[in-house]
Amino acid sequence: MFTRKQVLNQECTHSEYYGQFVTLAHKETVLNIIGLWPLKKTAGNMSKIDLSTWDAIKAPAGTANKMKLAGDYLTLSGQVCIAKETARQVYQQINNQFYTK
Repeated sequence: MFTRKQVLNQECTHSEYYGQFVTLAHKETVLNIIGLWPLKKTAGNMSKIDLSTWDAIKAPAGTANKMKLAGDYLTLSGQVCIAKETARQVYQQINNQFYTK
């Protein structure tokens, strides 16, 4: 498990740190709230999606406990980071499926 200290010391990437909190259920939630087409339309730039949309996506169950183990706390900012990382992973999976067929 990556810790908050490791991400601050650049011993792991932002993506690696927040990616460890992503679950399959969270990927489904992101797809339900944002949708497939808007994700594809962003071309991986999640900042093109309104911040209020990201704020509406709650972190997966148990995330607060996992973050505590990583020396962190679950905040709204952290929830948005997890949601955006989730969306990036979904976007990459969509592109990989599309281009590998």
